[in-house]
Amino acid sequence: MKYMFSHLSGCFIFDNQLNVVEEALFNSLEEYYNKEKTEKRLKQRYKDWKELPEDKLEKVMLVLRNKRYFPYFYQLNQELTRQKIKESVSADQLIIQTVSNIEELNKVTNLFSKRLREWYSWYLPELSQKFAD
Repeated sequence: MKYMFSHLSGCFIFDNQLNVVEEALFNSLEEYYNKEKTEKRLKQRYKDWKELPEDKLEKVMLVLRNKRYFPYFYQLNQELTRQKIKESVSADQLIIQTVSNIEELNKVTNLFSKRLREWYSWYLPELSQKFAD
């Protein structure tokens, strides 16, 4: 019995002892997004495959900690993170933040003006009386 496991760094086929039988490593995000093609190819090659059971997942992750897989995982994880960050910032969010900043600047400006007026009234009380009238 063989087990198939897909991961950011590639698609893997494991045997019963969880040794890697075959691996198809991804070199780009496009390959990761189109992993169905790779999975289909592996499924055709290994007819007796099953999905990896939950109880074996921890052992498989230990196998994938091998330094040999790290560059693939690291590169694709960086690309995926960059892409998700770009997608998370939309024009609507920028407009909302801009309006909030303008409102906050108005509050700070009004508070600052009020304090300056109070402080200056200690030196020139006539001026504050003139504004009160």
